[in-house]
Amino acid sequence: MEVDEICTLLNDLSSTHFSPGPIYQNVERKKVLLQPDELTSIYHLTESHAPGLRYKAIYRYEKNMQSECDNKYISINKMNIDFNCKGTNISENIAKMLEKIKEMPKEWVIVQLTPDYNPNENFETSPEARYTNALYVTIFHCGENQPKPFYIKINAPIDKISGKTIGIRQEMESIITDNKKSFADIKVNHHKTEFFTSYMDKHVYQKARYTINNRLKNLVKDIEDIWFKEWRCLFTGKLMDEGEQELSEKLETLLLNCQMYVSELIQLDTLPWEMLDVLQDHPVSRMPSLDFTYALFKEHEDSIVDGVKVGIDSRKGKYIINPGLDLKRMEVRLHNFYKYWTPHWNGIVGTAPSCEEFEELLLNSDIFSSEFHLFFRYNGHGNGSQYFSSDKIQRLRINSVVVLFGCGSVKYVNLGPQVEMFGSNQMYLIACSPCLVGMLWEVTDVDTDILATEFWSTWVPNDSKVHWKHIDKKKWESTGESTTYDLAHFLENMYYVLVESTSNVEGTNSLESNEPELLRVLCKAKKSARQFLTQASCVARGIPVKIK
Repeated sequence: MEVDEICTLLNDLSSTHFSPGPIYQNVERKKVLLQPDELTSIYHLTESHAPGLRYKAIYRYEKNMQSECDNKYISINKMNIDFNCKGTNISENIAKMLEKIKEMPKEWVIVQLTPDYNPNENFETSPEARYTNALYVTIFHCGENQPKPFYIKINAPIDKISGKTIGIRQEMESIITDNKKSFADIKVNHHKTEFFTSYMDKHVYQKARYTINNRLKNLVKDIEDIWFKEWRCLFTGKLMDEGEQELSEKLETLLLNCQMYVSELIQLDTLPWEMLDVLQDHPVSRMPSLDFTYALFKEHEDSIVDGVKVGIDSRKGKYIINPGLDLKRMEVRLHNFYKYWTPHWNGIVGTAPSCEEFEELLLNSDIFSSEFHLFFRYNGHGNGSQYFSSDKIQRLRINSVVVLFGCGSVKYVNLGPQVEMFGSNQMYLIACSPCLVGMLWEVTDVDTDILATEFWSTWVPNDSKVHWKHIDKKKWESTGESTTYDLAHFLENMYYVLVESTSNVEGTNSLESNEPELLRVLCKAKKSARQFLTQASCVARGIPVKIK
């Protein structure tokens, strides 16, 4: 069959209205193999991202418009994510794509990751099978007068000894499975939840956790050194300072003023991209596609300044803690933290919320936090859908920042080899929530509580009390009490703070300044977690946000 015939056939397939997501993805990725023009290839790569989610968002918008007139039910605008008319000339479609990039803030860089088309995946019947394919890495520099988009094709990683492809995705899936199994295999005292029945059980559990953490670290190292190698530089963003400076000064500002988006095909979402060495200290957020990034930008455009959504009121926070009643110690720890650090917040503690209560918390706050830990239990996804369904979420207009510190709260579920993956986090995007923070897989409760309290105490200001970093963490972990260290430890710690501080301020807490930008806070907070698994699991989805 001639190339022209293949192109005609592919165009006919993509012209089919409401074709299943995986079919549309494969057709668009096949077109790239036949395109000599770079911008045309980039357009088809972009079109291959999240088609099923686009259909779902368009359908929800139309249903909401037909049934409701209240603004609280208006979801993401379909005009910003709709598919181009099949009869439109390809050059017009490319021009629309470039116009979207031009409209978005100049501080944003979008890194789009698209796996190469692999025909073997079409015949795969096992839901556990994973293929590590070559990657198209496309770079979009947003804003006016920026370089045009370009892409690099990075080959699949090859083992130098065997000559076979290194199964990066397969190993990641195995790590997630073994991580979950490490919780299910241990024996706990059911009369005292969170306690082991014997020291041997505790030793076996800790050894398993140590092994899995090291496997994940090695996987990240393989992505850096064997797969991406020198092309890791594509994740470093761009220089924002256009003034004449010395090279060293420019390098210092390289990672300071740029917001990075990783738009990856959903199959790649389990990989811990944020843990790559070039991204660990960099503000990064995940988005399903260029179209959804643009659509969410348009929904919040009026409140975006210098690439960041502003106006989030840190005093308007709500929370839900331990609605499953299965982690009493976690409930005591976090409730005491919230009472100590954010006494002006209120929420539901140790009680399952009704649908009405859940909706009220979502709609009447600027920040919504849920602690749905499922440590030692696997009858849910840790995102609250057992109390307020995903379908109900997408029917709302959510303007709050949503933080779900629970097991697998923002993960995607594999529904089969020929079905587009699904995640409840997608419903918050359809509902226009500016930013969502959560976990990609199962995590331990104490480690996540440490990360959560570090996150809140760094992001949300509190000038009236001793900073949370001076609280006795061991005592807080065991009893939940928020007390400072003994006097000698406290004074020693304060001495180092005073030496490093250059500001003339009063009070112990004022020496600890908060960071108003959420993505930068997340970079810092993740380092407080003891386990690499917990650090890598925590990700953000959405646009950059900043509290008042």
